[in-house]
Amino acid sequence: HLQGKQRAMRERLLELSTIVTAASLVLLVPVAAYNRAFVSLWVGSSMYASDLVTLMGCVNIWLSALVSLWGWPITGTGSVRLIVPVTLSSLAVNVAVSIVATSRWGIIGPLVGTLAALLGISIWAVPRLLKRLFELSPVSLLTRALWPLTYGLPYAVCVWFASRQWPPTSWWQLLAEGTLSALA
Repeated sequence: HLQGKQRAMRERLLELSTIVTAASLVLLVPVAAYNRAFVSLWVGSSMYASDLVTLMGCVNIWLSALVSLWGWPITGTGSVRLIVPVTLSSLAVNVAVSIVATSRWGIIGPLVGTLAALLGISIWAVPRLLKRLFELSPVSLLTRALWPLTYGLPYAVCVWFASRQWPPTSWWQLLAEGTLSALA
């Protein structure tokens, strides 16, 4: 951007969006699939919250990584003042929804609040700022960020199935299955 290479900067951000999603799949699919076994081995299966809690946590991590990546060019080029209202709005939604959701649904409440803030504010507002500042199409950005899901979701189903069909019963087995899943 500072060198005047706007087109290259936009293309790198699109590439990084794809990479963040692909890396998130590589790392978070095994976490989601094997978290039940991990918790069972560590503190006992009665302490496992639920698959929904695990899945929602992983989705929140992925979306947070994307929003963080997209915010870097904004803050890095001195436009922090433009992203502050987005951040504060997201914070307000997160806190309000988290409080209500926790009182209604318990432990999953804060995850619902974070997801509501990410989907309701950040995931569309930050790309709009990128459009305004760098002429980067929000549709292109979201398309490139979502593209790895076309092969990642079938991979996730296979890993999930394997983790349920052959649940690890030892730390070594958990390490081996989780590592093989990430390498796959």
